[in-house]
Amino acid sequence: MRAKLINYELNREFLKEVPHRRFLDLAIVAYIALEMEEKIEGNATITVKNNLQQTWKVDTEEMIDTALENIKGDVVVADMSEYVDMSLFGNTKKLFDIYVITNRLKLHGAVAMLQKDRLIATSLLEVQKKQIQDTYEAVYMNV
Repeated sequence: MRAKLINYELNREFLKEVPHRRFLDLAIVAYIALEMEEKIEGNATITVKNNLQQTWKVDTEEMIDTALENIKGDVVVADMSEYVDMSLFGNTKKLFDIYVITNRLKLHGAVAMLQKDRLIATSLLEVQKKQIQDTYEAVYMNV
């Protein structure tokens, strides 16, 4: 079970059926990620609804705390070019550095912002590592 963030106002009706915790203008909800044995395209998840929570006999706070605990330390900083094909915009070379903060599943990565201590440390290290690698490649290419 993992945590994800959804927009509170846009999902007001849906949230009547889903245990959640408010966070700013969002809601933290629990979901189950189905791990696939074989490599297939896409991911499968099941949002935990009230009926499943009742079957488990667990209260909302405990469930959300567990879902948040299960994502602790799962912060990945990736270069935006891994997600966007710049050639679609008529550009084949990287113009500037933009980084995406997500998780190892690359699914519902916005929840990474709830891990402030881990997020800042991981982000700085990954960006620094990338800048060192880019500098090394630039120097090596010009030699």
